[in-house]
Amino acid sequence: MTGIYAITMNLAAAVASGIAEPLASRSLDWNGALGVFGLLAVLAAAMWGLYMWQKKSNQSVARQPSSFKNNEMFRSPLTWCVTMFMGIQSLQYYTTMTWLPQMLQESGYSPATAGVMLALMQTAIVPMTFIIPVLAGRLKDQRWLGAFIGVTFLLAITLFYLELWLPLAAILMGIASGSGFGLAMMLFALRTHTGNEASKLSGSLSL
Repeated sequence: MTGIYAITMNLAAAVASGIAEPLASRSLDWNGALGVFGLLAVLAAAMWGLYMWQKKSNQSVARQPSSFKNNEMFRSPLTWCVTMFMGIQSLQYYTTMTWLPQMLQESGYSPATAGVMLALMQTAIVPMTFIIPVLAGRLKDQRWLGAFIGVTFLLAITLFYLELWLPLAAILMGIASGSGFGLAMMLFALRTHTGNEASKLSGSLSL
């Protein structure tokens, strides 16, 4: 389910990146283009709310015992390691997604080309968000995956900085971002023993 969730989210992001500029320039302005995607988000939120309401009314979920007490969660080195990994990979992804089109346009590329590069990056994310969770679940030690993600991020940043092989740079950035997100999602399950512990670890990152 983690892989399906990640694939769906990133595939939708890739499609949105590719069609946002044509929508804004040919039929709608940027507010209208953003409004199209906003309607989809509202629809998804409504469907999720209906699902949760039905689930709550049909069954009661038993709480699983947890080895983490509320105050101990933030004292655990595990919490901070997972938080740092999640934060760094998210910072890299969202920074690139936000500023890559602007940076490419300032370097002389057209808005359409910048949008294609962003869509290429988003497309490269999709398979990795499914492959990495499966691979991480089968490995006893996920540190090699973390090293692979870091090196791939570094290669992509270097190519972007030197303005060399931009399609390859976009693909590498997508591979690194998708791998980082997939591994971060799996760490919640791999580094805990129960669903209650996983939810506490995941929830601590949003505080």
